[in-house]
Amino acid sequence: MTLGAFSAVIASSLMYPFGLVKSRIIMQGMSGERLGMIGIVRKIIINEGYGGFYKGFKPAMSKILLGNAISYGAYESCKKYFEVS
Repeated sequence: MTLGAFSAVIASSLMYPFGLVKSRIIMQGMSGERLGMIGIVRKIIINEGYGGFYKGFKPAMSKILLGNAISYGAYESCKKYFEVS
């Protein structure tokens, strides 16, 4: 369970900046601005610094850890319940 949570944290922390850029590309249509991926990356670095790539990271991590804990717990409960003797 610990290794599963650790792997989820590592994978999520590595991929979070890409998800943030993807979200900003999707949301830019609401403001009428049209930038590509590189333009959005530049805008984040200029306006927010490199820490801007991890904006909202803590709530996302709590959601991921809680979701993994629930799914591992449900898996273990189902495994014990459906165990054939």
